[in-house]
Amino acid sequence: MGKRVIVVGGGIAGMQTALKLSAGGVSALLLECDADLGGKLTGWHKLFPSFTPAHEVLDELRRRLAASDVEVRTRCEVAEVARDGVTLSTGERLEADAVVVATGFTLFDARIKEEYGYGIYDNVYTTVDIERMLNEGRVALKDGTAPRRIAFSEGERLSTIKAAVHLANENIAMPLLVGSRSKINALLRENHLTLDPRCIVDFQSDEQEARRNRYATLLYNKVSRKGVRMSEAIEYMMQRDWFTLMMVDAGDADTSILGYTHRYTDALKPVRQIFTTNSNTTLATMEIVTTKRGPMFFADTAVNPSPTVEDLVNIVLMAAQTVRNFGIEPVMAMLSHSNFGTDTEPLAAKISKAVEILHFQYPELLVDGEMKADIALNKKARNEIYPFNKLGDREINVLIFPNLSSANISYKMMEILGGAEINGPILMGLNQSCVHLIPEVASTRSIRNLSVIAAAETIQPK
Repeated sequence: MGKRVIVVGGGIAGMQTALKLSAGGVSALLLECDADLGGKLTGWHKLFPSFTPAHEVLDELRRRLAASDVEVRTRCEVAEVARDGVTLSTGERLEADAVVVATGFTLFDARIKEEYGYGIYDNVYTTVDIERMLNEGRVALKDGTAPRRIAFSEGERLSTIKAAVHLANENIAMPLLVGSRSKINALLRENHLTLDPRCIVDFQSDEQEARRNRYATLLYNKVSRKGVRMSEAIEYMMQRDWFTLMMVDAGDADTSILGYTHRYTDALKPVRQIFTTNSNTTLATMEIVTTKRGPMFFADTAVNPSPTVEDLVNIVLMAAQTVRNFGIEPVMAMLSHSNFGTDTEPLAAKISKAVEILHFQYPELLVDGEMKADIALNKKARNEIYPFNKLGDREINVLIFPNLSSANISYKMMEILGGAEINGPILMGLNQSCVHLIPEVASTRSIRNLSVIAAAETIQPK
C-alpha cells in the first residue's frame, strides 16, 4: 500500500493501533514522550473483568511490537500535529499520510461527584486508589486495617462465587465460601474463574467433623437455656446458615452474609438465637440510597412491621451509630403523614412520642419529627413554616419510616423509578457486626457491595 501513519502516544491504545496498522500492511511509526512504552497501563494492577495482571498484557504488547515492523521512538515529544505529519519539540519534521493521536486520558476527578462522598468522607476510594494500594501490595482502610474474613452461606451460587473472586482478587476481603467443594470447583472451572482452595469450606465433609463438633459445643453452651439440646446443636451444624454463623461466633470469620428466600424475619431466627440475649431485642435494617444530593439512609426496611415507640427510639439510635461508622454525621427525620402534630391519629402520635423521648434523653442527636417527606427534604420550607425545628439549615441524610411497608415501598420506588443505586440491607442492633442477610436472587454487584460494607463495619469501634 505504501502508506505511512504516525501514532502519537505509546500507551495501550497507541501500541494496539500501531500493531493493527502494521498487520494491515501500513508502515507505522510509534512516538512516545516517556522513556518506556505503556502509559497508564504501567501503573495498573489487574484489568477488570478478567483480572488479568496488567504487566502480562503490557509484556505481550511489547513483545509483539518488537517482533513487528513498527518503528518505535521513545523520549520523543511532539510539539505540533498536522494532517500530513508532526513536528517534534526538537524542531524535526516527520511526514506521514495520516496521524493518529493516542495521547491517553486525564483521570476523572471523583470529587466532582459529591454524592459519592469522595474527598469528603473517610474510606471512599476510586478504582485508581485501589489500584495504587494493590501495586503497593496491600489494600487497607484509612486507619491501616487489613481486609476482613467474610463467610458466605450460599457459597455454591454462581453470583456469590463471582463476588468472592472479585473480593479476593482485589484484596478487599478474604471470602470463605460455605458449601460443597466439588460443586464450587465445578462452577469455577465452567466460568474460567480461580480462587484459593483455602477460601472453600466444605462444611458437611468428613474433614470438617471436628469443627462441626466444636461449633455444636459452643452453640449448646450459648443457647441451652433457650431450649436447644446438644443433639439439636449437632444437627444444626449440618445446616449452612447455622454453620456459617458459628464460624463468626467462634472467631473463624469476622462477619457473614446469609441468603434468604422468603421472609427476612424468618431468616433472622438463628441469628437471634446466637447473637442476641432475648427474643425482644430490637433489630432493624438500613438501606443506603445513592441520590443526586448524596447518600441517604433509610430505616427500618425489613424487620419491624409496626414498630412501637420503644422500637422507633432504638431504630433511631442504631441508625445514628451506623451512619457515624461511615464517617457521616447523621441528620435524621422521623417521617409521617403529619407535620409536628397537625394530625393526632395513633401512628402520628406514636412518632411524636418517640421524638419527645429522643429529645429528652439524647439532646445531642440531630433528629426531629414527625414530618412529611417533602418538609423533611426541603430545608427552606421546613424552616419557614416550622422555624422551631431542631435541624435548622442542615440537609437531612437519614429517613426513619413509621412502619415497614412505607420504608420498603419507598426505597424500591427510588430504585425502579428514580434510578437510585441501593446498597443493603445493613442489619443493625447486634452487639457485633457479625451477619447480614441478602436475597438469594441478589446480583453479584449487590453481594459485592454488601460485602464491602460488612467488612468495613467489623473494624468500627462499638
